[in-house]
Amino acid sequence: MSEIIEYITQIDSEHTKEIEKIKKELTQYPQGCLVKRDRHGYACYFHVENGREKTITHKEVLIRSLAKKRYLQERYRKLAVNLKATRRFLQTYQSLSPGDLIHSLSSTYRELPLRCFFDEEGFNKDYETTTYKEEERIYATNNGVLVRTKSELRIANALEAKGVLYHYEEVVNLNGKKYIPDFTIFKKSTGEIIRWEHFGCTDDSGYLQSMNKKLAVYEANGLIPFVNLICTTEATIKDSRTINRIIDIYLL
Repeated sequence: MSEIIEYITQIDSEHTKEIEKIKKELTQYPQGCLVKRDRHGYACYFHVENGREKTITHKEVLIRSLAKKRYLQERYRKLAVNLKATRRFLQTYQSLSPGDLIHSLSSTYRELPLRCFFDEEGFNKDYETTTYKEEERIYATNNGVLVRTKSELRIANALEAKGVLYHYEEVVNLNGKKYIPDFTIFKKSTGEIIRWEHFGCTDDSGYLQSMNKKLAVYEANGLIPFVNLICTTEATIKDSRTINRIIDIYLL
């Protein structure tokens, strides 16, 4: 999901909440509306309700209530217009991410090796990453990339040592939702894009359940373990030799 989609989605959510809030607030204001008429050179205010008028020129509290009510009604109207616009935008926006673009092509092109679409220079361009809990990225790799865990640090340093190009926590859009594999890797020998997920808390039942759901989504979208998706756990990369062996077999 691009930054613009995130921004519009946030606006949509904020507008929806405010519309509901205004709906409730409007029920607390008096019925009817405010009308101003000039009488003998003076402004006179009337409260109109059910076709009947009552002068309220000297009732400031009631005037203010009717004024605030009208203000909220107009804000509600404009929020509703904006909400329609944001929903229309979200429904029609065309993603420009490389993966989504290729997926939209016919099978003739979709089944070609990724090296036909990308090169090393293209992979090195800016990419969308997550801003979720950025303060937890506390470990710096040899090339200065900040990662979250010591295990990710070992993987990243091994990739860098072997000259493997990678993106850390690049956003991937699958089924309209945002997923964030730990590493997105450019395999120079074939031009393929490989994802690497390191699952660090598999002893936790909740984490394990979430992991299995994510892997099911990955597989349903063509990310197959140890075909174009590397999956590791703390138990499987106890030493650097294992990490290097994975890189040698799958990424060089």
